[in-house]
Amino acid sequence: MSLRLILIILALPFAFVLSVLRPFLGALLLVILYFFRPDIWNAPIFIQRYVFWLTLAVFLGWLFRRKERIIFSLNIKLSLILLGLMVLSSFTAVASSTISFQDNIKVLKIFVFMFLLINLLTSYKRINITMWIIMIGVLYYVKVILVKYFIYGAASEGIRVNAPGLGQSGGANYLAMMLCMTFPFLFCKLMEGEKKEKIVSLIALPLWIISLVATGSRSGFLSIGVMLFILIFLYRKKLSVWIMAILGGVSASVLIPSYYWSWINTIPNYNQEASAMLRIKAWTASIQIFKDYPLIGIGQNNFELIIGRYVPELLNMVSHNMLITALLEIGIFGFIIVILILFFIIKRLGEVARLKNTRMATLSNAIWVALIGYLINGLFHTGLTLDPFWWYLGIADAILCVHLYKSERMEKLEYGYV
Repeated sequence: MSLRLILIILALPFAFVLSVLRPFLGALLLVILYFFRPDIWNAPIFIQRYVFWLTLAVFLGWLFRRKERIIFSLNIKLSLILLGLMVLSSFTAVASSTISFQDNIKVLKIFVFMFLLINLLTSYKRINITMWIIMIGVLYYVKVILVKYFIYGAASEGIRVNAPGLGQSGGANYLAMMLCMTFPFLFCKLMEGEKKEKIVSLIALPLWIISLVATGSRSGFLSIGVMLFILIFLYRKKLSVWIMAILGGVSASVLIPSYYWSWINTIPNYNQEASAMLRIKAWTASIQIFKDYPLIGIGQNNFELIIGRYVPELLNMVSHNMLITALLEIGIFGFIIVILILFFIIKRLGEVARLKNTRMATLSNAIWVALIGYLINGLFHTGLTLDPFWWYLGIADAILCVHLYKSERMEKLEYGYV
């Protein structure tokens, strides 16, 4: 039994008490534990269920200690409809209802935590602290990536860095997705944060870029490229952003190894790369699957179980596309709900972001750009039920509710949002 696991076991009783007495701190603890999962250290089964028990403790603490009314936003309402559609698709799952229902339980936990974030993040300070806690968690990923890349020789051998056991995957695309999701926050803080935040962001951003290169993720490359374009446009009136862009471009052309660019160059030449062709075959087969099960889908986590029926060589392959996953596994109605959730969140964040030179505008820019980046990653990664995606949706809701409460003095009802 590892020392870290022993420390976690000893800390659990304290964590439960803390979560009940200070539910916001309990929520932060759940975020931290996501990045330092004890189940990868051969933990006993009761430790592996720590997320459920801590989430319950946070929920009870919030329920009994809340001072403000419950926020039941449009995002939450749409998410509940989505969960209902997921459960419905599980009843009629094509291959395995059991596997589908198991995923429903995981999604329910994620939605409960998103609901708690919306109701616990009641100030700019709390939202900002939560975002920095996420940055600390991803910094742990960065440390693991860089150690493998430089110390264990991945850089010299031109090997893409994977880290099985980290988070919910540890694969190169997952790691790149986490780096891309957190990149806009650091960038925005460098542009408009407080002095300490600017210093930390200036140090962190190069480490994030190096780590992204180490993963060799093509989806990460596309995502970071689009986000950089958006961020530079948003801050185009600042001289510092152009200095960063020039220095970054020169550094990338000189320092990034040639094998990385060779790998990226396979994007336009996808028909010459085996893994890309397999994904295209899976996406092509998805058309027929959708025709067969258009309304309520095939059931969550059932794609890899049935794709072999359509293309035998793709047996047990995942779709590698978040939107295709939603369309096939939940059906057309579930797909529409996912699009609506993203549309309303990004639209409302854009409204807040237009209030220039405010702290909430900075956070809004960071979140909506990150969601755009996540969508681009999601075109090549099955990420619909990853926790951080729904964290960001919850944080986005919290930003909107805090902003509307402060600026409109509870007149947010006229916006039709809550």
